[in-house]
Amino acid sequence: MRKRISVFILVFICAGLFAVPGVKALIPDLPGQYVYYRDYTFPEEAYLGFLRYDEETYAARLITCKDGNILKDVTSYISMDSSADHIELTGEKIVGAALGTGDVDILNYLHDFIYEFAGRRKKLNDRDFSTTLVISDDYPQFGGSVKIEYDFYIPLFNVSNIRSSNGKTLFEIVCTGSITADSDAAFSSFKGIPKIESSSVYSDELPEEEWVEQSDYLWTLGEKAIYTTDYIACDDETFSAENGYTLLQYYARMLTSSTNYYYVLLDDADILIDDDSLFFVYEIYDIETGTRQKTIKRLYRMDSSLFEATEENYNYYAFSEIIADSEFYNKYEDYLFSVINGMMQ
Repeated sequence: MRKRISVFILVFICAGLFAVPGVKALIPDLPGQYVYYRDYTFPEEAYLGFLRYDEETYAARLITCKDGNILKDVTSYISMDSSADHIELTGEKIVGAALGTGDVDILNYLHDFIYEFAGRRKKLNDRDFSTTLVISDDYPQFGGSVKIEYDFYIPLFNVSNIRSSNGKTLFEIVCTGSITADSDAAFSSFKGIPKIESSSVYSDELPEEEWVEQSDYLWTLGEKAIYTTDYIACDDETFSAENGYTLLQYYARMLTSSTNYYYVLLDDADILIDDDSLFFVYEIYDIETGTRQKTIKRLYRMDSSLFEATEENYNYYAFSEIIADSEFYNKYEDYLFSVINGMMQ
C-alpha cells in the first residue's frame, strides 16, 4: 500500500480571480499572471508580453532585439473598466517610449493586440476550451487568412500561436508565469531567450551512473539528472464543483508556469492532456546562469486500491518529474522516458 499522500483540496475564493473584460475563461486569471510571445512578423527579434496586475490594471510590453542587444523596450500600463463586457480603457502610463517618434507606432501595436485578442476571444465564449481549439480567421495584421490556436492553460487571452494558411508560424507562445508581491522581475526583466546550440547526439547506451536515493521520493543520477515523485489525494467532484474546472486542468496551468528563477519554454514543448493524465516535456531556461535543462513531468490518475483509504470520495494521483542536463537528455531520452514510466509502479 502507498503510505505517503498529500491531501489536495483547493477551493479558490472568487475575490482576486479575474478574466479579461468580456471573456469567459475556463480557468480565471490570478493577479500577477503574465504571458510572452514571439512575433515573427518583425524584421528583428521581437517579443510581446501581457501582464495582469489586478482586476483593472494590465501591462502590455514590446521588446525588440538584435545580436543580443535590446533595441526597443516599451511598456504600456493600462487601466480598464472591469464592469464592462468589452475592453474600455480608463487610463494609461507609458514607460520606455519617446513620444513623437516611431514609438507611437509601437503604442498603436500594443493597443491593437489588446483589442484584437480580447474581441476574438470573446466571440469564442461558448466554445469548449477543455482541449486545444483551432480557429480559422481573417487577421489583416498577419496578412489575412490564419489559424489561431487556443489552449486553456495559457492565461489572459488563451492564444497559443498564429499560423498562416500555408502553416508558417507568425506568432508563438514563449512562456507564461506569475509575478509575486516580492518581485516582478520575471516580467519586467524579461529580455528574450538567448539562442543556445543544443546537442543532437543520441545513443541507445545506458548511462554509467546508477540512480541513488537521496531521500524518500528523491533520486539523483550523478550530476546529470534528478527524479522526484509525489502522491496526491483529492475530492475531484467537490474540487470541480467549487472551482468550475478539474484538478488536472488546474495543474496543467501550474506546471507550465515559469517562476522568478526560470522560464518554462513552451514554444517547442510536447504537451499531452486528457481526462486522466498530463504529460509535459519542455526546456527550462535558468535566469541566473543562462543555461537550459530538459524537464519531463507526468501526473496521472491511479487505481485507488493502491492506497489506504482516507476518505471514500478521494481520487488518487501520482506525480513524477525528471530534470536533466539538455545534452544528457538528448543522449539518453528513451532511457529517461522509461524511468519516469517505470519507477512509480
